[in-house]
Formats: sequence, C-alpha cells, structure tokens
Amino acid sequence: MAAEYYDPYNPQPSAPIESEPFHDKNGQERPKKSWFFHGLCFVLHAVLVCAHVLILLVWITRIEHKVVFPIGKRSNMLSTALVQVSQIISTVYIAGLILVSQQLATRRNIHARQTLTATHDNMSAWSGLGAALISVWRQTAIAASVAGSVLVAGYFICVTILHITAPAIFSIQPFNTTQYAVISTTMGPPNISINNHGSSNPSSFWLDSTPVIPYLSHSDRISKIGLENGTLYDVLPANVGEGEVFVNALTFNVTCGFVDSASITPVGTTGNWTVDTAYDDHVQPIPVLAPNTFKWLRYYSYNFQDPWRHSLFYTSANITDSQGSTGKLVDLNPPMRPGARMDASRRNVSYFDEATVYTMQVIGCIVTLINQTAVVDAQSHLLQRVYPLSRKTSSTWSQWNPETIPANATVSSSPQGTTTIYARSEPTPYRIKRQSTNTTEPNPGSTGGPQPQNPDPEPPRPPPAPQDPDPEPAPPQSDPKPPPSPQKPDPEPAPPSSGDTSSSSQPGGNTSQQGSNNTPASSTGNPNSGQQDSGQQNGGGQQNSGTSQQNTGQQGGTQPTSASTSSKAPSNNGNTSSGSSNGQSPSSIPTSIITSTPSVSKVETGSTTQHSSTSTTSSAAQATSSGQFGSVTYYGMSDVFLDVWWEMFSQAAISRFPSTDDCPGFPWSNSQACNPLTVVEQFVMEDLGLHSILLDSPVRPAPKITLHDLENSLASATAASYWAALYAKAGGLKDDDPYNIENVNNYRVESMTGNATISYPFTATRLNINLTPLILGLLASIGLLLLVFWLVGKPIEGDSGIDTIGVLQIVWLMRTRPDLQRIVSDVDEPTVENLRESGMVYTSMHGHGSAETHPLTNG
Repeated sequence: MAAEYYDPYNPQPSAPIESEPFHDKNGQERPKKSWFFHGLCFVLHAVLVCAHVLILLVWITRIEHKVVFPIGKRSNMLSTALVQVSQIISTVYIAGLILVSQQLATRRNIHARQTLTATHDNMSAWSGLGAALISVWRQTAIAASVAGSVLVAGYFICVTILHITAPAIFSIQPFNTTQYAVISTTMGPPNISINNHGSSNPSSFWLDSTPVIPYLSHSDRISKIGLENGTLYDVLPANVGEGEVFVNALTFNVTCGFVDSASITPVGTTGNWTVDTAYDDHVQPIPVLAPNTFKWLRYYSYNFQDPWRHSLFYTSANITDSQGSTGKLVDLNPPMRPGARMDASRRNVSYFDEATVYTMQVIGCIVTLINQTAVVDAQSHLLQRVYPLSRKTSSTWSQWNPETIPANATVSSSPQGTTTIYARSEPTPYRIKRQSTNTTEPNPGSTGGPQPQNPDPEPPRPPPAPQDPDPEPAPPQSDPKPPPSPQKPDPEPAPPSSGDTSSSSQPGGNTSQQGSNNTPASSTGNPNSGQQDSGQQNGGGQQNSGTSQQNTGQQGGTQPTSASTSSKAPSNNGNTSSGSSNGQSPSSIPTSIITSTPSVSKVETGSTTQHSSTSTTSSAAQATSSGQFGSVTYYGMSDVFLDVWWEMFSQAAISRFPSTDDCPGFPWSNSQACNPLTVVEQFVMEDLGLHSILLDSPVRPAPKITLHDLENSLASATAASYWAALYAKAGGLKDDDPYNIENVNNYRVESMTGNATISYPFTATRLNINLTPLILGLLASIGLLLLVFWLVGKPIEGDSGIDTIGVLQIVWLMRTRPDLQRIVSDVDEPTVENLRESGMVYTSMHGHGSAETHPLTNG
C-alpha cells in the first residue's frame, strides 16, 4: 500500500476527526462502554447551568435577604464559613467536571483518525490551563490541531472563571433594619373611680390640680406631652425607637346650644340678678357681669339623664355660629351695670358706660367622648396627627334640649356609682308654684346675693349634729362636731315629714343668711364643695368667718331629694365665701333659693321649708315627684369619668382675674372680692381672646367669637383639666388618716397602663447574592456545556477503556505499531518542534498492521 506523506509547505486540509473501533484478539468489535460517562458529563454541566439560573431567580426575588444574622462575632464566623464552603463546593464540583470531561476527551482522541501531532497537542492541552495555552501557541509553528487546542484552552478558561466567581456569589452583608417591640404606655385619660371612703369633699382633686391649667395654655407642646387641644393621647416612655407610633387617643366633644325661655332679671335695686330656666324650679343668683366675660352658671341639673355631663354658662360676649346667627339673646331690662357695691368715686368716671351689658346669652353644653387613633413621634413623643379629626370648624345654634328623667321614676343608687331607674305605676304629678319675692336691700358692702332679712334677727346657731345611721334629734352643741359618717351603702327612701324651720340672720352689717340645702348629702350636700371664696362681706374685704351650715337632706342613710320648693328670691352665689373658723379652706355651699336656717334640734330628710316672704310651704318629698321631671341622686352615675365634668367647673381653683366692677376697691387689686374667674373660665377666655371690660383696665375691642371656637375651647379646657388631674396630683397633709375630711375624696384618680408597638433601628447581617459574579459564573457554565459537546463527542463503539495517557498506556498502544516507532525514532534531536514535525502523519492509535499505518517519508 502506498504511503501517505506530509508536505509542511502544502498541508492538506484537516479531515474531520473520525474514530475507529477497537477490535479484540479475535477481531471482534468491543461494545460501547462510555454511555454512562457521557450522560454523567452532560448532566453535571447542565446542573451547573441550572444552579446559576436558580440563584439568579433568587436574586430577582431577594428571598435571600430574609436570612438574617445578628451582627457580631457570630456574623464574622458565618461570613468566613460561607466563603470557605462555597470555595470547597465549587472546587470539588469543578474537579469532577474536569475529570469526567478529560477522560472522555482522551478516549475520543485515542480513537480519532488524525495526525499524531494533533493527538499529542490535544492530549497535552488537558494537563491544565497553562498547557492548553502553550498548545495553542505551538499551533503557530505547525498547525496540527488548532481547533482542538483552542477548545481545551477555552474550557479551562471557563473553569478558572468559575473558581473565581463561585465563592463570590454569596456574602454576608451588614444592613440597617427596623425591629418592632411592644412597650408600655401611660394612657392619656386618667382612671377616675368612686372611692369607698365617702366624704363631704367629693372632688377636691379638681381644686388640687386645676391651678396648673392657666399655664398650660401658654406652655409649649413638649411641656404637656399627652395633651393636644381637646385630645388626650397615650404617652410613650423613654425609648430608642424611631419613626411614628400608633397609640390610643380620646377627644372631648362639647356640643352647645342656646337655652330657650331663659330670663335674667334684676332683684330690686340690689344690683343682683337671677337666671331662670325652664328645666326645674330653681332660679340661680348671679352678680353683675362685666362685658366680654364668660362664666359658668351654678345649675343643679338633677332632672337630666346623666346630669353631670351637662353644664350651663352665661356670657356677655355675643357668640355667633357659622351662619352668623347669635342664637337666643336675653335682653336685660334694665341693662346690667355695676353700682350697688362699687365705690361712689369710681361710678363718676366718664367711661362708666363701657361696663354696661345690654344682652346676654345663656348656653347649655353637653360633653361626649370620641375614641381615636393618634400618631406620635417616637423620639419627641409629640402628637403628629389623629384619626378621625375631631376639632370643629363649623357649628350652628340650636336649642339645648337635654334628655330628662321621666316623672314616674324611682331612683335606686349606691356609692359605687351604679344607678337603677324603676318606673312607678302611679305617678303623682305636682308642680310647685313659683312665688315672686321682694328682697330687701342688702347690707352695705355685701358682695353675695341678696339675703332675705328677718325682722327679729337672732344670733347664728351652732351647726347640726353629725348624721347617724339611726338618727335621733340632736341637742344643740356649742362646738362644731366632726364630719358626718360615710353614706350608708344601701340607702332607703325616707318618708316625708314636716318640720318647722326658723330663719335667722346675723345682726349688723355682716349678715350671712343660710339656705336650706336640698342637694344630695352624699356629695357633701352639693357638687360645689371646695369652691374658693369669690366675694367678701362688710365691704372691708374680709371673709365671713361664720361657719356655713347645710342641710344634708339625708337621715339615716336615706337618699336626699334634689328638687324642693323654690322662688325667684336669690341666695348666695356658688362663688360666695363660706369661711371656716377651724382653719379649713373656704368652700362655697350651693344653697337652695329657699333661704332658711335649719333647726339645730332636728335634721329630717323630708323637712318642710317655708318661704320667708310668702309663707308658702311645700314638702321636699312632694317636689321629688312633682311636675314633668324625675330626679337622680349625686351618685347616679353611668360613667364616673364623664360624670365629674360638672364638678370640674364647680371645684376649679379661683384665678386672680375679676369678672365684675361691682365690688369695693379696684378689681385688679382686690380680685377676690370681685367674683373672680375660675382657672377653667380663665383658660376658656384666654383661648377665645376675651378680655373683660373693667373700668380700671385697658379696654380692648371684643373679638368675634364663633360657636365652634367656644366648643373647641371648652373641649380644650376639659382635656387640660383631666390632664392636670393625672399629672399634677396634690398630696394630702394627713394621708395616714383615710377619714380626714380635708384629704378624702369620693373619687380616686389613677393612671392606666396601655401598650403600643414601636419600631427601632437595628443593625444586622443578612445573606446577599452578588449579581456580577453570578452573571459571569452563569456565562462560564453555559460555555462549559457548549464546549464539552465538541470535546467529548458521542459514545465510541469498540472502546478499549483507555481514558488517560501515561507511560504504560503509551507502551501498550505502541506494541503493535512498529511503523510509528520507526517514524519517531528517525528524529535525531527530540525537540518538541522536531517531534511534532515528525508526527504529522495521519493515523489512529487503535489501528492494527501495516494497512493502518501511514509512515512519514520525505520523498
């Protein structure tokens, strides 16, 4: 057979690599043995691609960021371990890829029919990336296997890229996150409950706490955290949180209307006035009011459902609604002006008319609650916003129509604040006829309401004896006795009884006529206990030192009646001094318009009262069921928190600002004798921009006051008072004595604990996927999959099983190839170039005999 020679100057085109089957000694072709390895090789490369695609999908969804580790020593160890584990896994996996691919490529090169130099170049390139690059470089001298060398070099380049990118795909990344925690808060509204120790000082906590209210209207927001206008919101403790926190909030909603059929009339020429309404048989005495002044009206609304949530006010400032209406104005005829108690020298000024009032408004208001959600700043603790909005921007006048108790109702109450109303089968309609009274001139210098005078005055008598569960007529006592015992928890109505009361007055100019108090005894006989003195007697600015007496209206724990016979004859105003001679703080006692001194020998629940002018008598028991209204006791409360609202106005501390010129001296220097404003009234007037027009003060133009502004101001004053009751508690001087009358309240004010969810910054570490090494690794793995198809080919028939080239394999392969041995042995200098040049002959390593040998000749 002719030999095939190699011409280095005119190389033949590269023939496709063809594999020849290997035959055993018997000349039979061996079966295919590389199916498993081929499948394993392709699966390993495909899994590598899929792994990168899966990691890319995870990166898109950022699921890996949910794997969070706390920062610290543990996170450092995890970061190092992650890199090392990634490196180990990638190295082992890639080593397996190279092992399988190299074996399959070796088998293919052994069976391929190609030049001996090409076989050499391909086999040496699988030694590594460096060997592959050198093999590619040698193709520049003799191009025996350019494609094969480049493919192997490309394969190793992709493997190198994977070695770099695999450990860099995952990392531990520090980040700032937000963590949530539930913290305790101090709830905005206080917890006001009935105290088991009853006393005759029911709500002195208002007197103790309200002095701070005027300062709240001028304080910055940081000084009154928990209070914002008419809203009370929960207060956060010191924390490291950030952002906004949702807490509970409570807003007071005050709704006001005009009182229809109200009248304000003078009492003779005394300078005193009375306010009459259609809701009961009482007329309320008021002193002269300066223009642009707002005052609370001491009105006992026992006939109302939830009576203590209603309050009456009167004002000399015209209040208009959103439509410009002034509601129901009460014309004063004659006009109200100072004079009865004013120094004569001050009445002769040229601008005296500036203190004259021609019309007034009588306003009724009710308070309700709005539960809200507030958003506060975690660091400043200040209110940011509140939902739903509650501050009014418009309001229109309407008639004030409080819901009243039916006349055929029996009230059963207990000191715990529960009230049950039972309907009676047979109502006894009876209405007390109002009697007009001509009241005599007051004593000179008196600032209280006019007092009916007895033609035969007697010296004041000692106070009545204390109550007893089994009452007996008490003999006269020369010294004041301790306070009455706590109210019986299971009171029973007392049958009406008649008794004579005598009227007495103090001789001289300091006459303080006492009235029969028909207000409930369980609340100290009146919701007005604790009110500071607002007027002075004798014209000399001294307080009346006589001990104020009151009819407890209760015998043996029975419930008192709240409605009694009355007339339009005025008694002392609620702000009138009731000085105490035993060192106690003065308290004003709200008295019935029926002015009489109770007998010291007998105290009866159903005592008969006698009008001093008309001698018209009526039983208090009859008054309870008379007319169209029923009545409730002082403890008739459905919600103690709201039911102390009335007492907030009654028990508020006295300010230093006068409300009238009708007093001796100069109002600003003698404000206590000039019906001073309470601090709550002061708060409302300052919030509205009202300034009383007094003769010795600069006259300011009256601002335009709208109804919704008034309602908002009352709501703000209410919220400020409740806030002060919680945070400005005053301690008693005798805390160890729970029955001390000066320190025991019928109410207990406590803070409540709530909770809120707060967020705070937190630095942690999380698992992170780096996109750049991931993309490079994906491209490299795809390149490996494509290259391996070309390098390993398809399974070979008649495979000999040789998958690597070593000395032993070469000796075995050359055992039957003397032609190849002769060709190689003819090389004088075994340099790589010379050997590669001598091996440029087509052959197959699995060929047999001379028929398959193509020796290399030079011609």
